[in-house]
Amino acid sequence: MEISVGTFIISVLTSAIGSLLFGLASAVPISRIIVKRRLHRLFGVGTRDTVVFVFVHKKLTSPKLTLPEINPGLGVEDVMAISHLTGLLVRSGWQGRITLRHSTNVGDGDKREHLIVLGGEAVNTFTTQVLEILESKGVPTSRFRRSNHNIREWHIEDESHHIHISASYGQVGGLYQDDHAILMKLVNPWKGEKRIFILAGIRGIGTWGAADCLRKKVRDFLKHPEFDPKGGFSALIRVRYRDFDIERTELISLVPYPAKYAS
Repeated sequence: MEISVGTFIISVLTSAIGSLLFGLASAVPISRIIVKRRLHRLFGVGTRDTVVFVFVHKKLTSPKLTLPEINPGLGVEDVMAISHLTGLLVRSGWQGRITLRHSTNVGDGDKREHLIVLGGEAVNTFTTQVLEILESKGVPTSRFRRSNHNIREWHIEDESHHIHISASYGQVGGLYQDDHAILMKLVNPWKGEKRIFILAGIRGIGTWGAADCLRKKVRDFLKHPEFDPKGGFSALIRVRYRDFDIERTELISLVPYPAKYAS
């Protein structure tokens, strides 16, 4: 499934405004303050900072739309993920600007902003670039690997070299689909006061599920004993998709990334 960038922008703005109005209308002041502080602590994004979303164009199937450079498409899963994240940013007090960049068109200026990267190494080359920088600094990190049994299938190899598969490959047409995803918060290696978030499922539903997990279980991240607001983390998430929605998510593990790895 795909959606035009124009439709996506309307969707994100609607979600962001809706989240803001919901917060203003339904929460008591002290609750809003607590939620705002927690989210600001998690994201570390300044009120007027620019946030760059790095995504991948989906292949266009219509014979009339054959040039992705002119008619870019966004996967529905990515739209849902960006909508969830934008809503959280607004609730944290953020009022900055959104920039959209294809994974192959991230400029030097973009890299010095806050970055939210969508999709694993199977689809997003910028994800690979960031993870390779981590490895070059000696940071144990999760990576996406091709299956030895089927070159069309991928899995996650975590920091301890454990393998996490996507059962969804064998659940086509079933009532539900299961996937794994990583959600990473990193100190930006190009500009230390900025942050990089990577949300990447083995499949698209995992990417969407990672954002849904953060939206619904932000307290689990903030209260995790390994959480360091000055540094970052790598979280492994289990996702179940059913009936066109994320039915449930589970935060399986969280590995801290100290701030020193930005140097």
